[in-house]
Amino acid sequence: MAKFDETRVNELLAIFGAGDLAMVLDAFLEEAEQAVAGLGRLLSEAPDRVRDQQLDYLARAAMNMGASGFADLCRSYERAGQFQATDHNAVRQAFRQTCDAFNLRVQSVETDAA
Repeated sequence: MAKFDETRVNELLAIFGAGDLAMVLDAFLEEAEQAVAGLGRLLSEAPDRVRDQQLDYLARAAMNMGASGFADLCRSYERAGQFQATDHNAVRQAFRQTCDAFNLRVQSVETDAA
């Protein structure tokens, strides 16, 4: 299950409201999905610093959206200095869980607002 910083998620809800937050989350998820896919292409052909930059981007974006569990995972791989195919699979799986949890959260908020 994905871990969230509920304080940050509630801040985002207060700032954007349920409808606009759904659009912001969609934009985040689309950009993060491209970054996660990009990590797979970086497994063998990019220097470690490039992979680390991609992991840092994902971690910062996830924290900004309140997805603290996904951010922590990205940070752990960034600090480890190594990133292999099994690591990429773990990041993809965690990202998918984060997407699912975000979608459930937005649906719940939209239902409560209706």
